[in-house]
Amino acid sequence: MRPSYVLVCIFTLLLQSPACGPAFADPLFTIADPRGDDHGGGEIVYPGRSDFEKGDLDILALSADAVEDGTWFEARFANRIRSPKDKISYDNTRLTTLVHEDFYTINLEIYIDTDAVPHSGNTEVMPGRKAVVAGECAWEKAVIVTPRPQVAETLLREFLVKVRKEAFKAEHGRIPKEETKKIKKSVKEEVGEQFFFSNRIEVWGRSMRFFVPDDFLGSQPKDHWRYVAVVTGADPEPTMDISINVLNYKRTSPLMMIPVESGRSRDVFGLESGADPEQPPIIDLLLPTTGLQRRLLGDYDVVAGRFARLTGVTARGEAIELPPRPPARREAAEPAGTGAAEVTSPEAVEKETGEKPSIAERLKELNRLLEDKLITQEEYDELRLKILMDL
Repeated sequence: MRPSYVLVCIFTLLLQSPACGPAFADPLFTIADPRGDDHGGGEIVYPGRSDFEKGDLDILALSADAVEDGTWFEARFANRIRSPKDKISYDNTRLTTLVHEDFYTINLEIYIDTDAVPHSGNTEVMPGRKAVVAGECAWEKAVIVTPRPQVAETLLREFLVKVRKEAFKAEHGRIPKEETKKIKKSVKEEVGEQFFFSNRIEVWGRSMRFFVPDDFLGSQPKDHWRYVAVVTGADPEPTMDISINVLNYKRTSPLMMIPVESGRSRDVFGLESGADPEQPPIIDLLLPTTGLQRRLLGDYDVVAGRFARLTGVTARGEAIELPPRPPARREAAEPAGTGAAEVTSPEAVEKETGEKPSIAERLKELNRLLEDKLITQEEYDELRLKILMDL
């Protein structure tokens, strides 16, 4: 065998290896994202740590390639993806004892609307993101790429169990042991059906690819699917206490995520001078323009408990257009004769009757308003979240 032929064979194998990049010849789709928009709503700045710099969380493209038993997705970033090798954790041990993937600073969450039917799926995202998916892109399947997938899945289950138990207790006063078992079983099944925490991840240079089986997605990606892709800073050493304030807008624990705080900091994402610290801690979104990202992440209302609303993109990279949002309701009664639905604040009821309505009473009243078509489904979702936050 001639030496030149051997060299050609070796070179070809190297090109096809994960270390040198994927061998995808013709991906199903490639969705591009603007460079330099890794600043959330426009005012977020990176931590002062030496292992973070501008561009690290700047997603440039998402693509997919179907194989026999599933789909390989690929995400490409502006900077080389950082490896946990030689990185020391908080307890002075090597980070690789905790993180077994070859990255540790990035969370990528992809919420997939597989039926393209408005308001037919889920709108919630991972805890602490201060955002929801718009009902027009309500999702059926979520793919989560994080440095410690098993830990993230466990924490998500614990969080959802806590929420369900608190809601049940608010309505019934106590939680029987059998009900707790039912809640845990239900949450486990729902998370398994709706969320996939990828553990087949390959990293090289500025790209990572991750495998999602057909058993989860149901098929390879279809042309009509929509994608909401969210990038946040990863915290592979979470210290979150899910037993405290799990439903509070300001204090919801950011699951496996580095938060955003006022000023400049070494360990968390900071903000430009005068920026609102309650804005979503989302660093980048997969969208065709930076202007759309700024507009979506800036459209929130802390007082009304209204989160930023995220839209999806098609496989062609086109953003799903959203209708204007109605004015934020602050649970204050509308003046008589306006014709608007009244959602009386608990403070007003307490002042009139001397009794504060319970969470259960407020939820029942909200259900009545929806059934009577006095509020829209989107208004119902926002008001329900506001009521639950009072837990």
